[in-house]
Amino acid sequence: MRPNLESLSSILGHITKPFEKDPAYQLALCQTAWVSTLGEGSDTMVRKFVLNDGILTVYCKSDAFRHELSAEKTKLLSALNESIDGFELSEIQLR
Repeated sequence: MRPNLESLSSILGHITKPFEKDPAYQLALCQTAWVSTLGEGSDTMVRKFVLNDGILTVYCKSDAFRHELSAEKTKLLSALNESIDGFELSEIQLR
């Protein structure tokens, strides 16, 4: 008789399901998506992330970094939404 095996992602999905609407959980998903989209160390250029009603506000440490991100804001929003599972960002504000 074969055991009933579930994939690890399926098990994690069951565990995290109750937290999907939690703002802190959604912010953590955004931060993880940020690093996976922009690469390791990209979060060191950010002072803080704030998520409010689907709008991710990113407080950058340098004006040059903010300007660089502003030029690709639409692409960045699309890439982050692809990486985030469970909800969608409507906008990114860079400060």
